[in-house]
Amino acid sequence: MSIDKPDQAIEEELKLRQIAPEEFITQRDKLPLSLRAFLDPHTKEKYEEMEAALFLSEDNNSGFGLKPDGGLISVFSLEKEKGPKLVQEALSRGAKYLSCCGEKLKELYEETGFIINKARKLEKGVRPGILGL
Repeated sequence: MSIDKPDQAIEEELKLRQIAPEEFITQRDKLPLSLRAFLDPHTKEKYEEMEAALFLSEDNNSGFGLKPDGGLISVFSLEKEKGPKLVQEALSRGAKYLSCCGEKLKELYEETGFIINKARKLEKGVRPGILGL
């Protein structure tokens, strides 16, 4: 499967900058608790250990992280409509796989080209739904 770089309109709307873990965490944690449940709450140390590149929108309302091996992590947005654009931007920067839970997230990622490689039944402490390209 080939994935083209997002069109110019998406790039103009979503101006991202790479930032330090502390700033990323501050903005990520502004999500309502009901939405934070869908994110792994990585610490500054964990992001550094993973050598994750962290990106945040200019308005500080959206962001994601990329691990060196293409793992997409910590995708968040305070604006629902930015989800697909964020994922397209992550793909253009090398995202290859992710782990998620919940039907809405599964649909979002499948619509942008990810396919389910592994599905696990939701169990306490287990994060199901590993998707890849």
